[in-house]
Amino acid sequence: MALWSVSGLLVLASASWWVAVREMGDGAFYLKRQLIWMVASWGLLVLGVRASLRPLAAPGAPRVAGGLPAGGSRTLIVGTTVNSASRAG
Repeated sequence: MALWSVSGLLVLASASWWVAVREMGDGAFYLKRQLIWMVASWGLLVLGVRASLRPLAAPGAPRVAGGLPAGGSRTLIVGTTVNSASRAG
């Protein structure tokens, strides 16, 4: 994943350098901005990978069991039919 991130930064830098110089006065403006967001997203990724999913998974089955009929009934009650397919709208 780091390879894709670095590759994306290189492509962004090569594609936007001249536009950033002309519009912002700093050739690396968009690169810096993207790098800030990349660091933030990687931080969230690390937190997500280290977080335990057990507290979230425990109440999952009742939610799914209640959500499926609710979604189906919503489609039947307020849904529209186009070409024999019903959709909640």
